[in-house]
Amino acid sequence: MKDLEELGLPQAVIDVLKEDGITSLYPPQEEALPIALSGKNLFLAVPTASGKSLVAYLALVKVALEGGKGLYIVPLRALASEKFEDLRRFECLGIKVGISIGDYDSPDINLQKYDILISTSEKADSLLRHKTDWLKIIKVIVADEVHLLNDADRGPTLEIILSRFSQLNPGAQIIALSATVNNAKEMAEWLKAELVTSEWRPVKLRPGVFCAGEIHYSDGKVEKAASSIEGLVTDAIKSGGQCLVFVSSRKSCETQAGNLCNAIEGLLSRDELKELEKESQRFLRGAEPTSFGRSLKVFVAHGVAFHHAGLRHDQRKLVEELFKAKKIKALVATPTLAAGINLPARRVIVRDSRRWDGALGENVYLPVMEIKQMLGRAGRPRYDTEGEGILLAKDDWELDKFMENYIHGPPEDISSKLGAETALRSHILSSIATGYCGSMDELMLFLSKTFYAHQQDTYKIKDNVENIVDFLLENDFLISGSQGGLRTTLYGKRVSDLYIDPMSAKVLKEALEMAKGRKQGLTAISYLSAICATVDMQRVAGYLRKAETQILLKMLKGVRKELLIPDARKVPDFEEKSSEGDDGEDEWGSKDYHEEEGRRKGKKRTKDEEKVTEELLGQFKTTSLLLDWINEKTEDMMTDFYGIGPGDIHQRAEMAEWMLYSMGELAKIFDTGHEGDIKPLAIRMKYGIKEELLDLCSLRGVARVRARALFARGFKTREDLKARGTEKVLMEIPHIGPELAKSIMGQVRLGEQRPERTTTLDLGGEGE
Repeated sequence: MKDLEELGLPQAVIDVLKEDGITSLYPPQEEALPIALSGKNLFLAVPTASGKSLVAYLALVKVALEGGKGLYIVPLRALASEKFEDLRRFECLGIKVGISIGDYDSPDINLQKYDILISTSEKADSLLRHKTDWLKIIKVIVADEVHLLNDADRGPTLEIILSRFSQLNPGAQIIALSATVNNAKEMAEWLKAELVTSEWRPVKLRPGVFCAGEIHYSDGKVEKAASSIEGLVTDAIKSGGQCLVFVSSRKSCETQAGNLCNAIEGLLSRDELKELEKESQRFLRGAEPTSFGRSLKVFVAHGVAFHHAGLRHDQRKLVEELFKAKKIKALVATPTLAAGINLPARRVIVRDSRRWDGALGENVYLPVMEIKQMLGRAGRPRYDTEGEGILLAKDDWELDKFMENYIHGPPEDISSKLGAETALRSHILSSIATGYCGSMDELMLFLSKTFYAHQQDTYKIKDNVENIVDFLLENDFLISGSQGGLRTTLYGKRVSDLYIDPMSAKVLKEALEMAKGRKQGLTAISYLSAICATVDMQRVAGYLRKAETQILLKMLKGVRKELLIPDARKVPDFEEKSSEGDDGEDEWGSKDYHEEEGRRKGKKRTKDEEKVTEELLGQFKTTSLLLDWINEKTEDMMTDFYGIGPGDIHQRAEMAEWMLYSMGELAKIFDTGHEGDIKPLAIRMKYGIKEELLDLCSLRGVARVRARALFARGFKTREDLKARGTEKVLMEIPHIGPELAKSIMGQVRLGEQRPERTTTLDLGGEGE
């Protein structure tokens, strides 16, 4: 391995690396770093934990020390936080490192003070839409996990960003980091980048398939093994390692973690169990403990935990912290963890190789790349000399299939997902709104630079592009000028800046038109029903249970006149079932119910009507959840009723806040007179509070639980705090410590106001 001194880096940079235990380079780094430091474009495709991030870090640091700026783009917020912490190690050299993953409705000129900025793909796209001037002087753009171009949701945005930067700032260096992919050469050619690929890993990976008490390894060896997952896990722990178990669903996560508790507890020393008991109490802290927190508390005390998107951000972070500290011995997770943060283990077990595909209505086998991503987590650098990735097969047929496809087979080719109309719609509007394209010819010229066009002829999406432009013209987002020119209306420009789908904007505009002139009869439900009808708002998915359906139906019938659903025909004419012989147990929306209703009305619902009814109920279930959130229902009550996790609640509340903010901004344009109702509703959504707590939540460090605690002690406004509050009194209130008490009283005395919107992540958080 090559020594650091041979790279020609400043001694100060080498000193930082050595402090972190890095004294030499891995083979892929030796090959890639000279290219990265030379300023040439680089496509680096190597296995997990092979050091590709360091290559990007050093290129960014070099440019920053020379007075330039760099942008590090990641697909996930959790990854942004991880990269931020990594790059902060270099701040001792005078480099300013920043992170921005929040507000999309701002050019955020303050970001230009940073030498290196970490952002999500969506935030980077938003900055491009606002034509932020300092983006033109960026010298290095790093695209992490670039194989996610293959992802239908995230891929198109990343593809547009890289294509746009090549247009906006053709002299900037692009460094693309990827897992091993089958068509790396094709992707490198598109980026005009030098390609470095390798199968080298710092910790040797020994992949295999477990079947009938034996592990069949990639090298042809077959070894006897424990006959259960519990045995496979404990074998790894007995040898001083940790174990990651990947399962297909959240429910399986918790069930499997519970099954591991007794087996692992018996392997731990008294001191380890004592330490785990202490650490487990942390899951009950915080403003609002949840059932997931209580379950984690029990499991962690046994050395086990689970990890999935249903957990709150603080719960996931704590699980990750304890696993990295090697206190948690076994972690059961859904596959999303494999594409996210760096949590290696000595042994990785992929229990479930299939997941449910709603479109096909059946369980399907996972892609090869996804399985390899999971298996690639095996082996902890600096702790293990070998990592084991084990895939479970239920019979000989699966054994043969898994060995051929997952163990010895190559990953799939990466293909562009930009051709879909839903992906193109927003990006076409933004291209015109920002002035990057001003006609159909310029649009097609820009799209010819994308990975989509690199893989196939652009003319294949020309019909799609023309249909989208027609939609944007017909709905007043665009106007056409002479000689085929295109430009946005004020409405179209604002929609692009707000970073919402034009189809969502159409729904919000029509809802505002329904509300125009109406003040009576409109409530929070009115505006929530509108945002929940948009394509941007993720529905609360899942099968509707009987009791839940009856409650939602009753609620929906009671508020029909308040709804701002643009197409009023979508609201069916609900009727109560006949009480004669009715036991009240039939589920609304079921076949029996529709047949009975049809007999009463003399006709059955058509399939189209049933689909509309199902869609409406799904929208209203989400509306109901958001209403419960702003009425301060506890997370436990909501997770119980809606069958989702606290993380899901916060995710939907965050999107709802943005959609309400956007609706308020559109209300300004169309002068409907409703901005004053929508704006406080957006703030309530942000904090999950009733209207009476709005004033208290204008204080930094105060959200729903602390505001309610203050209110309960008689401090209902900032004026109450100013008149009667003292630091000593506030410290007696639950969840308010000495520092926060001092901060609150300081803000009150000085009349400080918390910003209504933030554009960068506050890593300190509020603890709520």
